[in-house]
Amino acid sequence: MRRSLFVFIILLLGPANVFSWGANGHRISAKIAEKGLSAKSKATVKELLEPQTLPSVSNWMDNLKSVKGLSYINNFHYVNLPKGENYWDAQNNPDGDAIKALCYYRNIFVDEKATDDARAQALKIIVHVVADLHQPLHAGMPQDRGANDVPIIWFGEQTNLHMVWDEKIIDSEKLSYTEYVDFIYPVYSIHKSVWSNTNILMWVEESVVLRDKIYEYLYDKKKSRNKKYLEYKYRYDFLPDLNTRLTQAGIRLAAFINEMVDKKPNIFCEELKKRTNNEANYGIPKVL
Repeated sequence: MRRSLFVFIILLLGPANVFSWGANGHRISAKIAEKGLSAKSKATVKELLEPQTLPSVSNWMDNLKSVKGLSYINNFHYVNLPKGENYWDAQNNPDGDAIKALCYYRNIFVDEKATDDARAQALKIIVHVVADLHQPLHAGMPQDRGANDVPIIWFGEQTNLHMVWDEKIIDSEKLSYTEYVDFIYPVYSIHKSVWSNTNILMWVEESVVLRDKIYEYLYDKKKSRNKKYLEYKYRYDFLPDLNTRLTQAGIRLAAFINEMVDKKPNIFCEELKKRTNNEANYGIPKVL
């Protein structure tokens, strides 16, 4: 039985990676976000980023991983949440996490004294982190580093479960990011009024629910019975969930930017500040 389970894990899921949604995943969510920006927000984004756009800067934060001295930025892509624990009760990473980083850079963006360069940099990070928090394995379990340590063979290629969710399922659709948006937005945006919220904790809790579903599927012997078509079945079963998260990330990124541009407080960030003793960095020792 143990051998059968091991074979299933290998079939489904390489070297460990700490990447977020793949390049296309981030561009997809950023492109969707552009559809929901208010006129005021569009003008602000254009002023800060032109000639770049939300999709074109959505992977800027990933590129920082190769910059010497900025390895601490890796902590801002995810949050560790052991099974059965919530964010307030879990042992937080002392070097910071995606949630604290999002609230910190939100403060930079809304700070009237901040330079345009600082606000533009904050926006680039926000675009990336909002999407990361909607990737279910970025609300990961620390023991396997968000499934980076769960190996899989995906259509003959050795990889890991985290990478399957970051890139492999999306890339298997063989669509550009603009085509992908054209495919999914008309279908999933019907829920826009329900999904358009800026409750960061809710986003993470949703990711945890889907994360647990992913692990339950992984260890369900009945679902792994037909090894020959396993990847196709896995993609079929989880593609709606993945598309939902991509769309939610875009809709909520727009709502988050609109909220910042309108100088409205974020209830979660306000609560987080109280719980971190009103520290300006929310307890993060190093920030960009």
